[in-house]
Amino acid sequence: MRATRERAAQMAGEIADRLADPGGVVTTVLAPDNLDHVPGFPPRHPWRPAALASGHPGIALLFSELDRADDRATMHAHLSAAVDGLQAGDTGLFGGLAGIGIAASFGARRPGEYAGLLREIDDRVAAEVEALLGPEHARLAAGARGTSMGSFDLISGVTGLGRYLLHRHETDETLATILTYLVRLTEPITVDGATVAGWWTPGSPSLLTREHPRYARGHINVGQAHGIAGPLALLALAYEAGVTVPGHETAMDRICTWLASQLRTDNGDTYWPSAVSLAEEMTGVPDGPSGDRSAWCYGTPGVAHSLHLAGRTLHRPALQQEALALLWHSVDRAERAGALDDANLCHGWGGLLTLVCQVAGQDRSRPWQRLADRLAERTMSWYLPQVPFGVRHEPLGGKLARHRPGFLEGAAGVALALHVYATARVGGPGAAALLLG
Repeated sequence: MRATRERAAQMAGEIADRLADPGGVVTTVLAPDNLDHVPGFPPRHPWRPAALASGHPGIALLFSELDRADDRATMHAHLSAAVDGLQAGDTGLFGGLAGIGIAASFGARRPGEYAGLLREIDDRVAAEVEALLGPEHARLAAGARGTSMGSFDLISGVTGLGRYLLHRHETDETLATILTYLVRLTEPITVDGATVAGWWTPGSPSLLTREHPRYARGHINVGQAHGIAGPLALLALAYEAGVTVPGHETAMDRICTWLASQLRTDNGDTYWPSAVSLAEEMTGVPDGPSGDRSAWCYGTPGVAHSLHLAGRTLHRPALQQEALALLWHSVDRAERAGALDDANLCHGWGGLLTLVCQVAGQDRSRPWQRLADRLAERTMSWYLPQVPFGVRHEPLGGKLARHRPGFLEGAAGVALALHVYATARVGGPGAAALLLG
């Protein structure tokens, strides 16, 4: 609805204004009482200066998309602060140089702008890929089983670095190396005498469930942020862009087939679990109901959207339609139940809004448009002008920081989601970083 879009545009601008001053953002987020308390870790602020997820690059990404008088200068100020804040060990699309690079690349408005910075980032990302894949290539050559999420996933691994490289260069040797590795990763392996998915990972899918007996023998991750849905999306987008490697289609088909085999049905709801235990993979029998998280990071929405991209790439209308039906059912159910407890991109309403806007912008049917309207209302309900960044957070049991300016779990991502909705934007920096387009 037009009135809803106008309110969303206004709210996005108001949140952005609160993020405009890099120094002011840092002062607020580093307040002594603004801390995350995660079991097993020391208290920490929700801020890493050079991280796309929770630092200056994510805010720069927001301002690269806005088109107001001072937004270019603000974007540049946050990019400069990000470069100044880079530390040894900052890696991955959401934690390192690639995140700065994707913000600078989207922010460049004329030929040659940020060219020196981007060339340096390209070189260092290539070295980062080599450092990640060197041990993986050695493992595969030795026939050793068991990868790690940080090697292949979107957040920290080569899938995220591949997303950056695909945006920067459609023909790139390092990107081809990543795609070739992902193709190899989809090949089945044998664990304890059983054939299982090649991205089987020893240990738990989450730091918070690392002692969970379900994952004592490892897991196969399903989700968009840390699981196989992310590589599927990258493989599909690269294929559409004409960047292909041997086995490309076979790998996508293998992932799609595996995902189809993992659909669960509980109480009439069909969904994907966040992860599959080794026992579940071996027997094909669920350990028990896990429920649908209904978020971008984990759950049916992110997985279904990646399947939709694969169906589009492989020219399989039936796969596209099935994926969209599952996506609709999951998001519609979550919205009607008010099932999410945050507005952020990662696991909140903003992520579902951004995702649905990508579909609605291409489908143009009234049901998808209305669903986007409803999600926008849900997202805007978390706006609170009394708090520093304009977005309220309700930390579970008071364990998480209340003031979060970042892209993935904070105000910058919420503002970008509202801007995407208000402008009916398909593609763009937010969708690219989230592997939605």
